[in-house]
Amino acid sequence: MVKLSVSEVNNYVKVLLEKDLYLSNICIKGEVSNFKRAMSGHLYFTLKDNKNAIQSVIFRSHAERMKMPIKEGVSILIKGKVSLYPVTGQYQFYGEKVVMTGVGNIYLEIEALKKKFQQEGLFEIEYKKQLPEAIETIGVVTSLKGAVLHDIKTVVASRNPSVKLVLIPVGVQGEKAPFEIAEAIESFNEYGKVDVLIVGRGGGSVEDLMAFNTEPVVRAIFNSKIPVISAVGHETDITLSDFVADVRGATPSQGAEIATENIWQKMTYYKNRLIKEKANVEKNIDNYYQQLDPIYEKLKNFKGDIENLNKSLDTYYGKLIREISVHLEIEKNALNHKGEKLHLMSPLALLNKGYSITYNDEKNIVKKVNDVSINDIIKTALSTGVLTCKVIGKEEENGC
Repeated sequence: MVKLSVSEVNNYVKVLLEKDLYLSNICIKGEVSNFKRAMSGHLYFTLKDNKNAIQSVIFRSHAERMKMPIKEGVSILIKGKVSLYPVTGQYQFYGEKVVMTGVGNIYLEIEALKKKFQQEGLFEIEYKKQLPEAIETIGVVTSLKGAVLHDIKTVVASRNPSVKLVLIPVGVQGEKAPFEIAEAIESFNEYGKVDVLIVGRGGGSVEDLMAFNTEPVVRAIFNSKIPVISAVGHETDITLSDFVADVRGATPSQGAEIATENIWQKMTYYKNRLIKEKANVEKNIDNYYQQLDPIYEKLKNFKGDIENLNKSLDTYYGKLIREISVHLEIEKNALNHKGEKLHLMSPLALLNKGYSITYNDEKNIVKKVNDVSINDIIKTALSTGVLTCKVIGKEEENGC
């Protein structure tokens, strides 16, 4: 069982969300509520539909470039990514660009198809095919016009000149484009002599990229036995082809880079990644030290407080010992005085003064002459001992 801190879990989930193909570049439609513009220039709001809501933010750098204003209650379509705010552990949507206010039919059509394909499982990871370790031939499905083909050739030639390119030219926009693209993918599968396919075009508007959001193209990519790299538009452009493809290239050039990766390039990638991770770890350690410094200062102050408290306790302890000693001395003197008084009241003290005590055989003290009779044996206690006597006579005085 792995033991992680809260920060480690939140940062791990944040990385997972930001690396997710679907969540790292999406468009969300919804109604704006709880809108607030912070002093920093950041925009905070909630995007909601009739059932659910997601907390959202647009940072100032993006907000300043927005051409379409956001306000309370407006329905918008906004492009961005889903990530996690580690401090609170709350996931939220980070908006970058408002595509439109009020959702048009083209977006509704794309969303309907996306939902349909999701329900059929066409985007599931379990259907993604791994790219071959060694790629010798690349099939390209794109237009002869534009810079895409030139970019792919340039990248492949610079990274691995031995790789062959086979092109089936197609239209990439217009009514016929979806069917031409789908037919080209099927033809490559029948041909069977390529290791991977790059399917794509350059950037453009949503309408320009629409061919790659159509059912014929999506199903052709899904049914392809050859791994497909989707390479449509610019880095921020996302189409349904990206979701169904085995691998997504953010641009046609990146699609070519992915297709020509070799072991050295992978090692370079992981090396750079490790360097970056090391820098992040060192940064985190520095942050932890910065957080620990105030705590250390508090501990030093706390240590001083304890030392002062110990000094106070020593003072109070000494004072208490002195007070107890004085009190004991007073009690001792009082006890000695009471002892002396008791001693003076003791019969033994009287004996020391020359008095005596007489008592009969029954050990009753003889107080009067009539307490004894002639011939009685009596005992008289003196300070130095006891005398045993016999009564041989009695004399009474004053009628006693």
